[in-house]
Amino acid sequence: MWLVWLATIHHSIDFQALIVDDFTFDESLASLLQMYVDQNQLVADGSPIESPWPKVRIIAIMDEIDFDKCRRYGVFEKFCKVYVRPPSVDHVAYIMGRAIQWHLDTKWESRHNT
Repeated sequence: MWLVWLATIHHSIDFQALIVDDFTFDESLASLLQMYVDQNQLVADGSPIESPWPKVRIIAIMDEIDFDKCRRYGVFEKFCKVYVRPPSVDHVAYIMGRAIQWHLDTKWESRHNT
């Protein structure tokens, strides 16, 4: 699994993030992403327009197959890329157990601290 974001994300504090989970690459997306990244433009009604969201950063989460497709097309050259290892079943069970325990602890504390 890959986590990909614009390289300038760490230089700007004032931004909004568009998070795309399970990003699936399509050839038609390559030119649209390049247009947004290079020229800050989108396509509306078939014509390029200036993006109304100049400070939006894209974070795409994708599997290795889609990442390889993006790399072949050079889509993410200006992006930071981080490989994220999918969690094991034991790790997910641990995380869920801790989340449930935290929930129960906070409910217990809120009922007994009032």
